This record gives sequence, C-alpha cells and structure tokens, in this order.
Amino acid sequence: MQKVLFSIVAASAVAACSSVPKPVTPDGASRKPVNSEARISEYRVRTGEEQAAAADRSALSRQVAYLQGEITKLKTYVVQLSTIAATTDVAGPRAVPAAPASIEPARRSAPARPVSQNLARGDLEAYEIKERAVVFRVTQAFAKAEFSPTPAFQDTLLTMARTAARIDVRGRTDAQSDNAADRAIALRRANCAQAFLLSNGVPAAKIRVSFLAAGGRIASNATPQGRAMNRRIEIETVGVDTREFRGGTSDVMGSL
Repeated sequence: MQKVLFSIVAASAVAACSSVPKPVTPDGASRKPVNSEARISEYRVRTGEEQAAAADRSALSRQVAYLQGEITKLKTYVVQLSTIAATTDVAGPRAVPAAPASIEPARRSAPARPVSQNLARGDLEAYEIKERAVVFRVTQAFAKAEFSPTPAFQDTLLTMARTAARIDVRGRTDAQSDNAADRAIALRRANCAQAFLLSNGVPAAKIRVSFLAAGGRIASNATPQGRAMNRRIEIETVGVDTREFRGGTSDVMGSL
C-alpha cells in the first residue's frame, strides 16, 4: 500500500514539473508614452524657433544684398567725384583724357547765355529749335534728379533722338559756385536722362554725357524763377531735320 501511494505522489510531482507555465499578460498600468505632452510642447517650441531663425536669416540676406548694392553705388560716386577733383583746381579746369562710359566733365568756363528767342517754355518742360538740332529741357526740383517728362514730350524727344547723329546729355544745377555736392547732383541728373534714352532703344554710341554744377545758365540766377530754369536736364539732338517742326518761317516747335 505504501508503494502505491509513493508512486502516485511521484507521478504527481513529475506531472507538475513538466507542465508549461502560463504567459504573463501586462495590464498596461506601467506604460509610459514616448511622445509625452511635455516633449510635444518642447518640439513645437523648437520648431517655431528654427522657423523664426530661418526667417531672420532670409531677411538678413536680403538686407545684406541691398546694402551691397548701395555700397556699390557709393563707390561709383566716390570714383566719379575723385575723377572730378583730379580734373579741376583753383585756377580752373585742365585738359584730361576722356572719362570712361562716355561721361565727360563739362567745362566750368562755359559762359552763361540768355534764353533764346526760339524757346517754348512751360512749367517743367522746354524745347529750343536750332538749325540742325533740337534742345529738350526738363526742369529739376531743388537737390533732386529725375527724368519723367510728359508723354507728348517723350514722344517728340525719342523721335528726334532716334534720327540724331549725336545726342548731348547735360546735367545742370543752380549752384553759385562749383562744389562736390552739386557736381554729384548734376551728374545724377545727366545719368537719369541717359538711362531713359538707353531704356527706349537709343544706341549708347550716340550719347555723350556731361555735367556742370555752376555755370551754363540760361537765365539769371538772381531770382527764384531764374534759378528754377537753371536747375535742369538738357538733351540736345544734333544732326536732325527740324523743317517739319518749324511750321513755315516759325523757329518754334508746336505744342508738345
């Protein structure tokens, strides 16, 4: 009897040892999310900072490009003013080689001349007929340099410019004496007119540019009206047929 009981206990023990344990199923109570609210918030803040930094870099790049362009312009003016200073002295102008880009400093000794009898004049625009040339004049505001004549004036100017053998562009101020600031304004005025001609298809080879601060007056500089006339841009179209504009014996063009 004892042997039988021992066999049953031993068999039970062997069966218990050979049974497969049940797997443990997690209940999820100890799970921790990878992307917590704090980490998501941190990511959003970091992304916003990176986008703001990228926008700042783009704005700075644009500012640097703009400033580089302004520096280039200033360097050009410095070179031009240095050229002017090298070509003038207290005694007056002296002979120098022609400046590049068809820009030639005008002679300060050019005498003032009265307004011609064949000058048609408005508030801002004027034109003068010569034998084989037409002088177009546009008045400039004080210390300003711009060239935006009326459409009719532009049409007539471009018609004559395209047929001219030569075009003389002149920038003028009403300065009482020669000085660097007014020379720079006179040059800018001439450059504005030259840029207008070039942008409208006039060949650069035909254009000669000069500038003059003091002198080259067409009216008395003693009155506000006279000074306003002396502050001007002139474009003289040389070698043109002006007969069709003379209207018979008249020396003055019709209304522009």
